[in-house]
Amino acid sequence: MVAIVALVQPHPAVVSGPDDLLSMYFRVFGPAALWLVLLVVALIGYGRRGLWLLIGAPIVLFWPIWFTVYSLACTVGGAPC
Repeated sequence: MVAIVALVQPHPAVVSGPDDLLSMYFRVFGPAALWLVLLVVALIGYGRRGLWLLIGAPIVLFWPIWFTVYSLACTVGGAPC
């Protein structure tokens, strides 16, 4: 469910541009943080059976990884952003 929410949520820089940096961080990294908490709770509660939540990792981690690579390319790489 968290993976679906992360997939449906559009990236803020694509939709309207970054109005507030902190708000953009919460919108990008929030679903991934929620998924990580859910994964930890599932692993504690169900043990090895909770590893099925790792199937959602590519969907949940797509925007945070893309955002981090894009930010590094703009700041370190000197790409025209």
